[in-house]
Amino acid sequence: MRFRELLHPMARFSGGSLFVIGIVGFVVDIILCYYLGLEKDGLLHISLASRKEILPISLQHFGILASGILIVFIYAKLLYRKTRLIDITNTILLSQIPLIFCYCIIKLPFFENLMEKMKIAQVTHLAIGDTLMLIISVLLVIPFLIYSIYLLFTGFKLAANVKLVWQSLVFGLLLFIINAITQLFF
Repeated sequence: MRFRELLHPMARFSGGSLFVIGIVGFVVDIILCYYLGLEKDGLLHISLASRKEILPISLQHFGILASGILIVFIYAKLLYRKTRLIDITNTILLSQIPLIFCYCIIKLPFFENLMEKMKIAQVTHLAIGDTLMLIISVLLVIPFLIYSIYLLFTGFKLAANVKLVWQSLVFGLLLFIINAITQLFF
């Protein structure tokens, strides 16, 4: 796979292929969250799992993605009446795949130990080594988060035929709203 295909997968692959990749990513996402003790509680947010069974985790993932797909699809239809549901679904599903790498990074032993230290001691000052490890961890997670948001924007622009800057800005605001709503209700 070439770098260009990673940057614009929605323009390079068919809707059916992207849907299969998205569904596989969705299943891997659920399985990893279950085994790592995490849960998706927002479109772009994860936390430690309060539930340990796979069915509630699966239903929570499905509810979050379904609500995101529905809200984005309604907005896309308002902008461009020829928007297809499969394109919005693929956009949301594919944007979640880079977050899988974030799960793995935040479950690395040194990161978990650092989080435990910060939780137990309510530390306001960290040792230099701990601060450095925290910075490294964040620097490892940020590119995947940025890529996830990038996939959301490029997929939406393609699916909804977005040409104007204000439409993209409203979409960005809509993403924050979706994330907040899903965190409140899931």
